[in-house]
Amino acid sequence: MTGSGVGDPPVVNVYGGRGGGLERSFLAYLEGFVGGVRMGVEEIDGRAMILTGAGPGAGPHLCAFEAAGGEPPLSMFVGPTRIHGGVYVG
Repeated sequence: MTGSGVGDPPVVNVYGGRGGGLERSFLAYLEGFVGGVRMGVEEIDGRAMILTGAGPGAGPHLCAFEAAGGEPPLSMFVGPTRIHGGVYVG
């Protein structure tokens, strides 16, 4: 799994399978946001989830996407929205 850095749209690429090829690519946040995306993986309620945090220039916005795709992401702010340093996912 890779995510874009500061200066690029918040693209997440998921690799896997036998050949390690690209399985899925998606925007974690709006295309016009160029603060990058910080990521992690976690199991939530028995489902593999990709956790994303918005990078610098955004508030502490956290999203959880199903690794297999399908369901809309869970989305929330995990701190004061007036702070624009983004959020790290651990």
